[in-house]
Amino acid sequence: SAGLSMNSLKYDINRLIDAFTNTPQQFEKKFETVWSPRIAISKNIGSDLSAHLSLSRGFSPPTTTEVRTNEGTISLGLEPERGTNYELNLRGTLIPGRLSFDLAAFHFKLNETIVSNPNFQGVVLFQNAGETVQNGLELQLKMDLLSRESGFLRSLTSGVSYTYHDFEFKNYVKRENDFSGNALPGTAPHTLNWRADLLLAGGFTLNLTYHYADPIPLNDANTFSSDAYHLVNARLGYEYSGNKTGIELFFGIDNLTNAKYSLGNDLNAFGRRYFQPAPESNYYFGLNLKFDYK
Repeated sequence: SAGLSMNSLKYDINRLIDAFTNTPQQFEKKFETVWSPRIAISKNIGSDLSAHLSLSRGFSPPTTTEVRTNEGTISLGLEPERGTNYELNLRGTLIPGRLSFDLAAFHFKLNETIVSNPNFQGVVLFQNAGETVQNGLELQLKMDLLSRESGFLRSLTSGVSYTYHDFEFKNYVKRENDFSGNALPGTAPHTLNWRADLLLAGGFTLNLTYHYADPIPLNDANTFSSDAYHLVNARLGYEYSGNKTGIELFFGIDNLTNAKYSLGNDLNAFGRRYFQPAPESNYYFGLNLKFDYK
């Protein structure tokens, strides 16, 4: 398969009141028209394996938030990001009806990467960061471990996903500081997710999830990083369905082990204000009622 898209964009900003000059101003920024091709090849290898190879080029212009910053500056010098991505995907079954997998590897080269650049007042500005290279591997496993009509445990399904991200600045100089070769802030090198869904006798369900994240670099210089953390969630539910009515009850706990972590980080934050602390253990419950009047 193959595809081709044309991207053309112009910003026309008509400011009726300007906080700096107190006079109306109009700004226009027109980006160069970009053609983005994509080509992909897919192949079934037997009945239990398929392969997919793709090559694509992309175009991502700066958003209006990046062009017009919080304090009112108009950044007309920002250029669009342009990227080329190579990706290989393998999908198949290892044990029919029991174990399947999805594996993807990619190499992504991005030019004119847009990064945050706070000034000395803490105002978040944006600038192009030269070239970045992003290599990654993503693996998903789905397991159907048990399915039966009787017994306390009726079914058990589980899934595991793992990601490896090697993202770095290839060529990036900011304020006479050379960050070339540093890791891109905001991305954990290794993450792991696990999920188990249990169907129990009597209409009860139990869902368990686990998430692990590596330390995440928080600034371009890689001098500050978040700590690695482990996050465990649990949810217990009960469902009953009658002829005309249905009921669902559920109770859950997020962050079962009371882990301390940051839920969203401010990258390159002024004054080292990188972290947004997440809640410790918290609880929720709910009730759903269903009625059929047919």
